[in-house]
Amino acid sequence: MKDLHKQCYEKCIQLGILNSDGKPRPYSRSISTGYMDLCVEPLELFDGVMFGDDQAFSMAHYFEQNGDLCCDPSMELVVVKRQQIVVPYTFQQSMPPVYDRVLDAEGKIVSKKLLPLTKFLVLWLNNLVSQGHGSFWQKGSV
Repeated sequence: MKDLHKQCYEKCIQLGILNSDGKPRPYSRSISTGYMDLCVEPLELFDGVMFGDDQAFSMAHYFEQNGDLCCDPSMELVVVKRQQIVVPYTFQQSMPPVYDRVLDAEGKIVSKKLLPLTKFLVLWLNNLVSQGHGSFWQKGSV
């Protein structure tokens, strides 16, 4: 599974979500004509939550429904720079409503949740690359 997490790290660098040192970008949006914007936000409150020296960020697409912004999907992710990997922490979507996280109530990683979320993240990052995301970033969030 480490290979999948390594792929996520490399794709995040390719997309400009992480800089070459593995640091998440500041609040910003990747804009690609014809596709929903990709919003990236640093999550300093989650730094160190899984591995001690990690950094966290979220990425999401948003759509408007009845005047509300809905994320679909949204993931909170953890960067472990010393291992050059990105690990999913949470997954959320609006339609249908789904929320999942890889840590149990005691803070231990639940591997049966980690693998499907990691596979989804690999697929999503590959889609973002093929959609042309990462070429134009605008400062600020949603």
